Amino acid sequence: MMVKAQLVLLVIAGLVAPNPLVSGTGGDGGDMSATLSSFVPSKWEYMLPNETPIAFSGSPDGGLMIPVAHKGGPGFLVEVDGAALAVDLNGDGKVDARVKGLAGNAVLKGKTEAGADLVYGVRIVMHNGKWHYLPGSMMSGKLLGQDIKLIDLNGNGKYDEFGVDGMIFGRGSAASYLSKVVSTGGKLHEISVVANGTSVTAAPWSGETGTLNLVSGFKVDGNLSSAVVLNEKDNCSFELSTYKSGLVVPAGDYKFMYGFVRNGAEQSKIRTGNSKPISVPANKTTAMTWGRPLEIEFNYSVTKDKLSVPIDIHFFGNLGEEYYDFKPDALSPRIVVYDRKTREKLTEGRFGGC
Repeated sequence: MMVKAQLVLLVIAGLVAPNPLVSGTGGDGGDMSATLSSFVPSKWEYMLPNETPIAFSGSPDGGLMIPVAHKGGPGFLVEVDGAALAVDLNGDGKVDARVKGLAGNAVLKGKTEAGADLVYGVRIVMHNGKWHYLPGSMMSGKLLGQDIKLIDLNGNGKYDEFGVDGMIFGRGSAASYLSKVVSTGGKLHEISVVANGTSVTAAPWSGETGTLNLVSGFKVDGNLSSAVVLNEKDNCSFELSTYKSGLVVPAGDYKFMYGFVRNGAEQSKIRTGNSKPISVPANKTTAMTWGRPLEIEFNYSVTKDKLSVPIDIHFFGNLGEEYYDFKPDALSPRIVVYDRKTREKLTEGRFGGC
């Protein structure tokens, strides 16, 4: 049996103030083109939308590889070596470094087919009992007076896939999807990206615009650190968490894709869930109310005098957005069962440590 129950507060009580270095508006000055170079952070502190561990691809010789093409071949070889993962770091077809434990980092270096230097960082992780990888580097530069960083979200060595790869436009740490249109200083520009991510160019965009605000109507006790939307064509995406008065975007319909809310060690991710498209009419401001009241959905069964509630529970906000991956994970809701007629409390329980 499925139950929907309203929650007065989010499971986490208060979800670090936004990064003071985040660019909220920014001007539209600066160069209309940018040369980008590879940047491998010493510590990964970036929020990527719906980040998912990537399985290794099959190599021509029947093994496994990270599919980043270079002058020596279609990828960099990886081999499972007992409890460790061995990685070919220089593209010569021989493994020369090992990642042990549950995670580690590797920097792949080589030459492109054109003879340029290739530097590509990955984060190696254990996921569901198997080794996977995640983006560990980005292409970085400056466009229209703003910092721009491109992230290869699907790990194929390309940076030009709109709505698939990632982008940080401004000085923040939260990424949107790679967007065909960027917004700065109330003006929009259309961008083009070369596949290897070394060059980005911009041109003024002249379509209809509206303003989208996801900050003023956010009703969860906590700090919104990421709020990513993607348009219905899957080629325009914006990260809105720092724009308290909204951001000028192309008019049209958008999908809520990803969010992150936190307070110190307590945090939660947010995904599309059951949310409906958000319409942004031309020349108007759309301010969405979302967050509380939250609803919890779960199945339960009754056998004689025993009530069973599976761990598979879902939390939905006012927009239909779903809150998930709570940390610490033991901060789950307390379920109390009352007699329907007398309102007497019969029993209670909690998903501790689930």
